[in-house]
Amino acid sequence: MQRWRMTTGDLLDTQPHQATAIASTPGAAPSSSRRAHKRLSLALVGTDAAVIATSSLLAYAIRTQLSALEGLGALAAELPVVAAVLPLWLSILAALGCYRTQYLTSGGEGIRRFAAASMGGLLALGFVSFLLNLQLSRLYVALTFLFVLGLGTAGRVTVRSWLSRQRAAGRFTRNVVLAGLDDDSRRLIRTLRESPQCGYRIVAVVDDDTASGEPALPGLPVVGGVSEAPTAAATHGADLVIVAPTGTRPGSLRQLTVQLQDSGLDVAVAPSLYETVLRRVAVETAANVPLLHVDQVRLTTGKALAKRLLDVTAGGVLLTALSPVMLAAAAAVRLDSPGPALFRQTRVGRNGRELTLLKFRTMDVDADDRLQEVADLNEAGHHFFKIRHDPRVTRVGRVLRRWSVDETPQLLNVLRGELSLVGPRPPLPREVARYHPWHHQRLRVKPGVTGIWQVSGRSHVPFDEAVRMDVFYIENWSLGYDLLLLARTVAAVLGRDGAY
Repeated sequence: MQRWRMTTGDLLDTQPHQATAIASTPGAAPSSSRRAHKRLSLALVGTDAAVIATSSLLAYAIRTQLSALEGLGALAAELPVVAAVLPLWLSILAALGCYRTQYLTSGGEGIRRFAAASMGGLLALGFVSFLLNLQLSRLYVALTFLFVLGLGTAGRVTVRSWLSRQRAAGRFTRNVVLAGLDDDSRRLIRTLRESPQCGYRIVAVVDDDTASGEPALPGLPVVGGVSEAPTAAATHGADLVIVAPTGTRPGSLRQLTVQLQDSGLDVAVAPSLYETVLRRVAVETAANVPLLHVDQVRLTTGKALAKRLLDVTAGGVLLTALSPVMLAAAAAVRLDSPGPALFRQTRVGRNGRELTLLKFRTMDVDADDRLQEVADLNEAGHHFFKIRHDPRVTRVGRVLRRWSVDETPQLLNVLRGELSLVGPRPPLPREVARYHPWHHQRLRVKPGVTGIWQVSGRSHVPFDEAVRMDVFYIENWSLGYDLLLLARTVAAVLGRDGAY
């Protein structure tokens, strides 16, 4: 019996934000999209070759303290080592998937693979030194590794940023046919439309249960049944078919995959846009039968300490920096309408424990008493209460809400350990009372001042969508993810996206 750990990238060759498994078609005629991505991969190989060679020579120059006069001749003597190491190092990078373009926009996955390959490059350097009977200093080896890691990572971040801009402008994108139509696949279509930097453009939908010509979404009709996917791909210039959960009947996925690949198409399987359980899978082989064990979501002690350190450090800095704004806001609230500057409200935190949330008061003091007067104006459904033009909001309150200044007292909640800077928003007790069982997943971690759905439309996100986003965040937490969401929060606040 064998058991080993696998991430989604190992199991499915996937991008984290899509949860899709892509199967390439051997020998398929290259489309213009494939040719463009191949050229990009070759350019990246050339860049890595230059980075490795430069790093090796630079490390040698620093180690031997070469002068400007003797430098060129001494470096020329180092070229045989570089020539021997270079193909091995590049082969390791290729073997770990560092030239698959899907990893260039997949957050930290591409960087993790590059770092792992760089460790393999050290082994290649050691192997070459053994074959050539070289005495390489530890300083030279360490400097070579650090230079490759630093320059290579910087290069990939630059390429990722450039590629995202190119895709947003409509270049380096793949036309996609979506097989299967349900709520999850509609959500996938919307998400890919809103995220052009992912590089996927849905151009046609095929579904066995929807009449041809019916709209999947505005401007995107269903063009036939699933068996007509190859025809739809040829008609619309697509080279990839994404199969949604409803795209196949039980047991027919293998047959569909063969049919599509025989037509020269790549195939991607999308279990669900937010089906992140695959990222927590351990694969066990018992009697040649693969068993997928789903690990529990746990924030290890080290990760919890790192998150708390970020909360205390960044929270303290923000509280200090924003204190003049907060003092001015408190004074404005008191002068604008009678009542206290701060509003205290009971919210539900981790594991159902209640906490007192602090905000600047943005409504009249009798707002709760007038709740029934405005109940019919609610725009967010029974799980949220949101009104775009709430008559109970004061003049100063509208300004504070527009710039999210009313949320700043929650930094005190963060320092007290009741909130985290990033996490699911803490719900009201009456909202929790209406939760479906699966909604309680968002209460498994400490709530936050900001979160993934706040930077994805904020007030515009439906409740079930917000919960799915929160669950995605919980199951994919990392310190880098928190920093990314904090940066996106700043952009959302400055853009006043969805705040009212």
